[in-house]
Amino acid sequence: MAAQSRRNIDNTAFVLSGSTLVRESETIEQDATRAIPLAPKTVMARAAGSTKWVPLNEVDPAGTPAYLTCGALGTTLAGFQAVTDGEFAITVDGEAMNITGIDFSDLSAPTDTSAFLTTGGIADNATFQAVTDGDFAVTINGVAHQIGPIDFSNVEAETDTPATVTCGANGAIIAAGWDAVADGQFGITLAGVTTQVGPCDFNTVAVTTFEEVAGVINEQLAGTNIRCEYDRGDDNFLFVSTTTGQRAVMTALTAGSAGTDISGAGYLNGLAGTAVIVNGTGGLPGVTVADVINEVADGLFHVTTDGAVCEFVVPEKGRLSTISFLSTSTIGGTDISGAAYLNGDAAPAVLTQGTGGIGATLESILEEAAVGRFGVDWDAAGNAIVFTSPTTGQESAITVLSAVAGGAGTDISGAGYLNGLVGTGTVTAAAGATSENTVAGIYIGDSITAAQLVAGDVVHCPIIVAGTGATINSSQIVLENSLALTDVIPHEHQTIFDALVKIGLVPEETIDIAGYENT
Repeated sequence: MAAQSRRNIDNTAFVLSGSTLVRESETIEQDATRAIPLAPKTVMARAAGSTKWVPLNEVDPAGTPAYLTCGALGTTLAGFQAVTDGEFAITVDGEAMNITGIDFSDLSAPTDTSAFLTTGGIADNATFQAVTDGDFAVTINGVAHQIGPIDFSNVEAETDTPATVTCGANGAIIAAGWDAVADGQFGITLAGVTTQVGPCDFNTVAVTTFEEVAGVINEQLAGTNIRCEYDRGDDNFLFVSTTTGQRAVMTALTAGSAGTDISGAGYLNGLAGTAVIVNGTGGLPGVTVADVINEVADGLFHVTTDGAVCEFVVPEKGRLSTISFLSTSTIGGTDISGAAYLNGDAAPAVLTQGTGGIGATLESILEEAAVGRFGVDWDAAGNAIVFTSPTTGQESAITVLSAVAGGAGTDISGAGYLNGLVGTGTVTAAAGATSENTVAGIYIGDSITAAQLVAGDVVHCPIIVAGTGATINSSQIVLENSLALTDVIPHEHQTIFDALVKIGLVPEETIDIAGYENT
């Protein structure tokens, strides 16, 4: 049989008449045997400015906080980024505060730069084209990466060859054949696309040489990436693609679809069985070394090339954007990091590291400096910072900014930076009731009524407070004025349930004080 153990839920502190009674840790089951058990009772708040406890009876959904909207920023983000000792003064909910030592160097700005590596002179494309298993290692933003294997066989190179169709010996003499044709036509295919060429009028131009025949045909081939040539030595016509590489694929001539068919033995003599076809070799048109590396890099960095050098650019910006020289990979293919290929493993390659922030925003830096004493938001339309009181209603108040009296840092309160001084900063007053309805504990007594609680300080009244770590039966919790655990307390930006959990009082559906759990 599986071992079993009781479920212990600690309840270690009570507040009695303003004093804290700390007792040894007990379980819910042990608590149930005491004079004051954990019973169905009321969620409580602390009355502002006193020691009085009051029932949580409203959340004042109409309540709003006071807030200060500064004028438009008086400098660019780069201007803030240069400040490491910013300071200003502000009063929130009656508390005067000097906010000092604000370091904006983490701020991201449009002037932030990316790290990049400029390689030394790289090998020509033909050299890369022979590599099908290239690899190298590089460290980006402090993390080492093995790049490869990289197949460069698709790279376009100067050594790429075109496709050719070499016809048989031409089958007509000028006077008796070509000169009489006014509507010559034939078909030719390149890269899977067949074009009907013609009508070719050799009569009007009165051709007298085979070079002139080729000229008439070329007029009709305009825009097809094919040209016609005459080889006087072998007395035949050739068709050559103007494109090169793997996509340069041609077939033998085909009969014309209209007019005089000049594809066969009586004229061009380029039909299948007679014509000799040699397709192109090499890469794909327009494919560069950088293109192939980028495909394998998959966004880790981006490579550009001008044919002489490559530049490896890190996509992230700021001072955490870093890159290393290239080095030999552990993949075990052809090492392309060094002088024989990319020439990026040492000088003459050049490293340039990123500059600027590390992704922080202006409001996040200010909010960190505020440490919860007020909120900070960004007004994109006004290009301005908004400071907000953490409370709502009558207790919520905020002032315009001012300089720190006797401050030694950079004053960012005024027109040169935050622009929140009198005359520029605009304070919007709070609205609604007091913000005293903040969850502070749960009343667990039996003899005090809600009316008595509201009337004044309670005496000898047990209240479970923050930090007790107690689990409470949610079905037994009493909420005044038809409130529910799911109702939102606006000034706390959370539900009543979440507020209880935050102070260590966890509502659950049931508590089985005599139950067991398998372990």
